[in-house]
Amino acid sequence: MVMITSVAGLTTGEYLYGLLPYAHATENLFYGSSEFESLASTQLDNSSIFQINIQYDVGPNEIFNAKPIFSFYPESVTSFVRIEEGSIDRLTRGSTGTITNAITVDSEFYLNNIFISVYFAGTDDEGNYYESGWIDSVLMEIGQQSTPIIPPVTNNQDHLKSLPPLKQMRAGIAPEDITCKEGFVIAIKTSNGNPSCMKPGTKAKLLERGWVS
Repeated sequence: MVMITSVAGLTTGEYLYGLLPYAHATENLFYGSSEFESLASTQLDNSSIFQINIQYDVGPNEIFNAKPIFSFYPESVTSFVRIEEGSIDRLTRGSTGTITNAITVDSEFYLNNIFISVYFAGTDDEGNYYESGWIDSVLMEIGQQSTPIIPPVTNNQDHLKSLPPLKQMRAGIAPEDITCKEGFVIAIKTSNGNPSCMKPGTKAKLLERGWVS
């Protein structure tokens, strides 16, 4: 059985380091927030529908053909998980939208859980390419398999610092000591104290809204 649930504190446009190779090739960014809707359990090899809600706040007047770009952590599971992504034809600044997607997990899937990350891309009315200035993430929990393969556990500090921020904190690293990938900064969500790594510009905008500290 498979279930996707939102990771606490990671549904307001935040970045989990290590989940997604998020290097912008453009300075054209738009800002807002997003949230995965809960996905009910499903049999392996069966497609299940899930939705992502987007609140678009800052950027061009309109974003066209807004679509999600998904990635998985660990990357080794990529060949076992398939997502057919939807899109939004037009997303107007100050509006909300919903993208419907379908996910399928192969029966040979071998881990207990994985992280799914997403950012968004689209164009303005002149055809210029834009990417979202935030990343959203959820944890996908996998029911017990007959012969699960569990990754080895290590206490090596260098290894711990390569983990996503939430995993670093759960491993005993203090929030102020959490390490982010170069070009990203640590931010603490004000509602629950959970950490995330994000672009400085994204953090500044979330600070204005009081979402992070």
